[in-house]
Amino acid sequence: MKKILNILIIILLLSCILSPFLLAETEKELLKTFDADKKLKLELVLGDCNIEKSTDNKIHLTVRYTYSDEDFKVNISERSKSIHIEEKLSNNPKGYSNWFLSVPDNAEIDFESATGSLSVENTDIELDASSGTGKMELSNCKGEYDLNTGTGRVEVSNSSGEFKLNTGTGRVEITSSEGAFDANSGTGRVHVKKVTIHDDSEFNSGTGTCLLYTSPSPRDLSTSRMPSSA
Repeated sequence: MKKILNILIIILLLSCILSPFLLAETEKELLKTFDADKKLKLELVLGDCNIEKSTDNKIHLTVRYTYSDEDFKVNISERSKSIHIEEKLSNNPKGYSNWFLSVPDNAEIDFESATGSLSVENTDIELDASSGTGKMELSNCKGEYDLNTGTGRVEVSNSSGEFKLNTGTGRVEITSSEGAFDANSGTGRVHVKKVTIHDDSEFNSGTGTCLLYTSPSPRDLSTSRMPSSA
């Protein structure tokens, strides 16, 4: 009897130790490649997305996910001048998805997500992006960027181009960048530091604090270097 009890205790201990590994989610991967001369539209539900520069003249998509294949689908519709990629979820699934895009210079991208965040690095593209609650980040980018989030924050660093940055309740932070800016937050802080303004720009916060430390453009010497708040 004592021997049986010891065996049961050992089995119980082993099950406690091994259960996290046995229940661990298995990550799966989807890989796709597309021609670069097409406008890309990406619609996500919960997934986060990272966009970076590709090493060739192709668009590369990588999706890593742990959802079951019954609950998670990637719908791809490819036409002569456009690619539409859509994340589909059903049955309130458990798991996650992470999306990775590599794109060449001058790519045109339309990104939408219900709750996911977006990170963009080392690109020279035209991007129109929106998320209900996700964070938006640009780093070392050139081009035209229109970023909108309902409650997330927007961050731009070491970038140049034309920027429209909007958040309902989050903060906007722009550092070490240059170009034309239209930055707005409904209730959050707008913080601008080490920024060179080349054209007409606006920085606004409805009820939050707006702090600007800007440098004048070589073409706009009337702009002075000074902090201001509103």
